Amino acid sequence: MAGPVTSAWSEEAVTFFCAGDRLLGILTRPRAKAELGLVILPGGLQTRVGAHRQNVLLARALAEQGVATLRFDGRGMGDSEGAHPGFTALGPDIAAAVAALRATVPEVGPVVLYGLCDAATAIATGLPRVTADGAILVNPWIRSAETLAAAHIRSHYPRQVLSPSFWKKLMTGQINPWTKAREFLATLATSRQPSGDNSLADRLLAALSRTDCPMLLLLSDRDMTAAEFEGAVVARLPSPPPPHLTIARVEGADHTFSQAIWWQSALDHVRQWLARQPRDRAEPWHSRVRR
Repeated sequence: MAGPVTSAWSEEAVTFFCAGDRLLGILTRPRAKAELGLVILPGGLQTRVGAHRQNVLLARALAEQGVATLRFDGRGMGDSEGAHPGFTALGPDIAAAVAALRATVPEVGPVVLYGLCDAATAIATGLPRVTADGAILVNPWIRSAETLAAAHIRSHYPRQVLSPSFWKKLMTGQINPWTKAREFLATLATSRQPSGDNSLADRLLAALSRTDCPMLLLLSDRDMTAAEFEGAVVARLPSPPPPHLTIARVEGADHTFSQAIWWQSALDHVRQWLARQPRDRAEPWHSRVRR
C-alpha cells in the first residue's frame, strides 16, 4: 500500500514475518538511490511512530541523505501479531526487519540500527545475532536500584544544591532538612551496593566491548536513564573510548527530546554521524563480534 509521496521520498507499508507472526513496518524510501539503510526499533510502549512522532520525522529527514528507513512494530506491539517477548528478546524481530529492508530495497548499502531507551539495549545485546553495519543507541536503559541511586548521587543532588529554588524552599520550611538528609544517606547507601550478576549494565558494557561495529551513543544531558548509563557503562569504557564508539550529548535535553530545539540537536548528531560513514558495503563496515 502506497503512502505519501514527495520529491524527496515515498512511503509504503511493508509486512514480514518473525517466528510465524506477521509484523508491519513503514518504509520511507528516498527518490534517489538508497545508499544506506536504517531500521528503527521503537522503545518502551511506543509504536513505529515513536515519541512525539520522532521516528516519522527521522525517517523523512534522512531520506534527503539517501537513507531508506524501515520503522516497524515488534511482535505484540502496534499493528504486529504475536506476543511481545520482552525487550531483551527482540533480536529475532530486529533481524527480520533488517532482512525485510534488504529484500524490499535490494540496492541498499550498509544497514544501521536505531533505538531509544530499552530499544537501544535490545539492539546492543542482540548484535551478536543480528547482521548489521552500525547502531545508534539513544539513552540506553539499564535500570536497577543501584544504578538509579548512583545517578541521583552523581547528577540529581549536585544540580539540586546549585538550584536557587531548592535553597528558597529549604529556607522557607517547604523542605525538611532532616528528611532530605536521610533521603540522601539512604540513596548513597543504595548506590554503593553491588549490582547483581549479569546486570543490564554489565551486559551492555560487554556488548560494546566485544564488537567493533560503529556506534553512536546519543545521550540526553538531563535524563536520569542517560545518567545511569553514563555512570555504569560509559565510565567503565577505556579512555579515550574505542574508535568504533562515538559519544554525543544533547545539552539540557530530557529522555525523549520533547522540545523542538532538543530534537533538532539530536537529529543533527545523527545526520553528522551517518554522513561520516562509508556507503559501500564492500568496505569493512559490517558487524564484527569478538566471541
